[in-house]
Amino acid sequence: MHFITLSTTMNPTQNKHLIFGSLLHSDFVFMTLLHQYDLTKLHFNIKVKL
Repeated sequence: MHFITLSTTMNPTQNKHLIFGSLLHSDFVFMTLLHQYDLTKLHFNIKVKL
């Protein structure tokens, strides 16, 4: 099992690019993140179990 930690920045656009770049290989996980988190919020960490 691998864990990826994503940390947002102050810029929502950069947040989305970070998540796209890290999870582009897994559309299901990415869509799950979109439904569970507001990408406009400034500071949060996501751990994804792959």
